Amino acid sequence: MSMFFHLKRYAKTCQLIVLNLRHVSWSSKGSNRKRIILCVDGKTKHGGFVDRLKGIVSFYEVAKATNRDFYIHHTHPFELDDYLHPNQIDWKLKGGFQWYPLSTFFLVAYNRFDFNVFTSVPKIQSDTIIVYSNVDYTKQIYSGEIDHQLNWKQSFEELFCYNKSIQLKAVNLNYEKVFHTRFTSLLGDFKDTTELVLQPEKQIELMQKVLISMQNKAALNEKNILVLSDSYKFLEYIEQYSSFKVLEGRPVHMDHIDLQKLNRIDDHEKTILDFLIISKAKNVTLFQIDNMYNSNFSKFASFVGNSSFEKISS
Repeated sequence: MSMFFHLKRYAKTCQLIVLNLRHVSWSSKGSNRKRIILCVDGKTKHGGFVDRLKGIVSFYEVAKATNRDFYIHHTHPFELDDYLHPNQIDWKLKGGFQWYPLSTFFLVAYNRFDFNVFTSVPKIQSDTIIVYSNVDYTKQIYSGEIDHQLNWKQSFEELFCYNKSIQLKAVNLNYEKVFHTRFTSLLGDFKDTTELVLQPEKQIELMQKVLISMQNKAALNEKNILVLSDSYKFLEYIEQYSSFKVLEGRPVHMDHIDLQKLNRIDDHEKTILDFLIISKAKNVTLFQIDNMYNSNFSKFASFVGNSSFEKISS
């Protein structure tokens, strides 16, 4: 790994420390127990909903493995507790967020896919570890895909239950099969980390190819299948040219939003409601046609519901 990469990571850590100075307390210690605080506060990129869950679940597992208390400081672009409440584990910080320079370690594990977290973290002696991460490190301790899925599901359910609004909206939304797509920026209606936007004729061509692939998979059961997507344009196309079901709401990416125009409750609730509905399905299929995005959204939702998952690509 290059010296430049290490310096860049060190600079990012220093930047996050400076940005968090308003939370500083110069007392020597703030807690009688060691703890890990997973931060999603807008001071760096965090990824979409599932990227955030990856970091949360991973460091919850790290906290259990190292006998540390676990907390989530998720404030951007919404308070996580607005949608997901603590379930078996009370991960909400009491009395606000403070860190103590003499007993705090900042760990920046954003996109650090080669980082061995279960070897490195036990060596950290600081009372508090403040973490920024979007990576699923649980594969490092779970042998095999089945163990990985079951343990991920268990950890999610120990941490979270949905708020009443999301639960009520999902009551009658039971679909045996769910089809999912991620176009990101390709159709020009979803702001994401990618920037490629297809020409209008290529957009129509791609939507046609995806719909044909879905129809081939569905056979004669279109009316009993729900289609979810990050593209509002594609969902409108599905409504117009097929018998598949779609849900109301305009998808948004949590890292790429206009806070001045965003209807925070409805738009973010749409994302989390999609996640819940996918987890309730028996069969989940991700369609990745041509240069569409290989999303983990539906895959990890299927983990939570212990659903069967398939990817169709070309």
